[in-house]
Amino acid sequence: MLTFDPQERVIGFDEARRASDIPLAKLSQATPEWLVALIETVDDHSVDAGFWERHPGGDKILYVLEGRIAVTMAPEGEQATTLTVSAPGACLIPRDVWHRLRLLSPGRMLCVTPRAGTQDRACSGDE
Repeated sequence: MLTFDPQERVIGFDEARRASDIPLAKLSQATPEWLVALIETVDDHSVDAGFWERHPGGDKILYVLEGRIAVTMAPEGEQATTLTVSAPGACLIPRDVWHRLRLLSPGRMLCVTPRAGTQDRACSGDE
């Protein structure tokens, strides 16, 4: 049995679909195939608002448990669109679509994220 504090650790799944807990402080060095994380959304930094990312390994699922976020998706060659997800609500971000989040109201969200091959880039000043 695995017990952990979801405010301190996330669950990662490897290629064999085995789960392990990963300390948040070591997440940037971890290489799981998938992550399941509970995130306290207290400011834009907590939702990585300064970055665009995409996941070639699969769709990303966001469950907004409390609060509200803005999700901007920018498929290659298409106009970016922004939608608001309020608690209790969820959204699916399709595989390989550039996206970013912004905090509209503090709360908590649960993310199921394919990490293998994830790419990110910093937002420019006008985004």
